Amino acid sequence: MSGGHVHEVYRTRGDTTLLYLGLTEGLARMRLRAGRWRDAGRLDGVRERVRSIIEDAQGQLWMGTRSDGVLRVEAATADEPVLTRFGVEHGLPTGWVHARALAGRVTFLSDVGDGLFRMHTGSGSVGFVSDTTFDAFLPQGTRSINDLTEDEQGRVWISAGDASGVALPSDNGGYTFVPTALRRTTLRDAYVMVAEAGGPVWVGQAHGLIRLDTAASLDSSTAETVWIRRITTANDSLLFDGHRTRPDKVPLWPYRHNALRFAFAAPRFDTPERTQYRTWLEGFNDHWTNWSEETDKEFTNLSEGQ
Repeated sequence: MSGGHVHEVYRTRGDTTLLYLGLTEGLARMRLRAGRWRDAGRLDGVRERVRSIIEDAQGQLWMGTRSDGVLRVEAATADEPVLTRFGVEHGLPTGWVHARALAGRVTFLSDVGDGLFRMHTGSGSVGFVSDTTFDAFLPQGTRSINDLTEDEQGRVWISAGDASGVALPSDNGGYTFVPTALRRTTLRDAYVMVAEAGGPVWVGQAHGLIRLDTAASLDSSTAETVWIRRITTANDSLLFDGHRTRPDKVPLWPYRHNALRFAFAAPRFDTPERTQYRTWLEGFNDHWTNWSEETDKEFTNLSEGQ
């Protein structure tokens, strides 16, 4: 197919035999006939690099482009569809703009850290204004979201680096926010997110693909358990190897072993290098240590007793 790479494939809701393909130069169509997808021609007038396609409740197509704002196509299947272009002069940011579906409407995501935008109509004109729906869930002073996708339950999965999470719809029409496992991975900066019907959320990035289990990825910013794996003395004598044959028996050691090193770990295997710990020895420390990636801690000059 001419027109360069295919960046987006969109299957319409009203006609499942029709596909729209966002190209490097334009918008193509394919039609399912006799069990095979066949070229159905290009949409006249579209020359931009189309990177995202969404259909609104009225059946209009909205397309996000690499650097040319947003395109809207009315009556896309008619003989003479109506094409309208929106850009900076309408309130959109410069650069890459993604078109996404959110709560039954179309929203637009900036690729340069300006966050979300929504369409605003008034006085017979169309413009775009900032959509602050998720601003409270992001670090103060930033509106940067890499991508988002809404699943069948209305949950909005958000890729935003260390602030990645899922926004759960609440009864008052707003959202509550829960961290997800995505913020712990090395592939936090997503190029695209897709919620599979009845299944996982797929997260694509330049160097990999993540499959988020939507049933098991919630509330995973903290570990429930940290295990002490080893206790050694100052001269590396092993006192404890991580296994107790008598869990009900408190271990006792001679006072000469008053310098101990504890090794510990949390049972988290996605990106263990991102797990942080802090320690506090009751009766010895006044407060918790600062968070760090260190997985061992030494205590010296311990006094006798428990």
